[in-house]
Amino acid sequence: NEGKIFYINPTIEQLTSAKPVEYLQRNIEETVLEESVKDTWKQLIKQVVDNREKMQVEMQFPSKNLGNLVMSVNAI
Repeated sequence: NEGKIFYINPTIEQLTSAKPVEYLQRNIEETVLEESVKDTWKQLIKQVVDNREKMQVEMQFPSKNLGNLVMSVNAI
């Protein structure tokens, strides 16, 4: 299950034009997210696994539709 997306905010569709269902139950690598986002999410997962505790961070999220935004990410 490492790297699998179990929940994604429905606003992801406004950010990426991809419907939330296109992310759910998929590995991060299988998504249309930009590589910088995938890399950050994978680093978060590694920290969660290594430290055995959930994390919440804010990160830059490049959106083709809305420009650069700040996204809150919960990794568990």
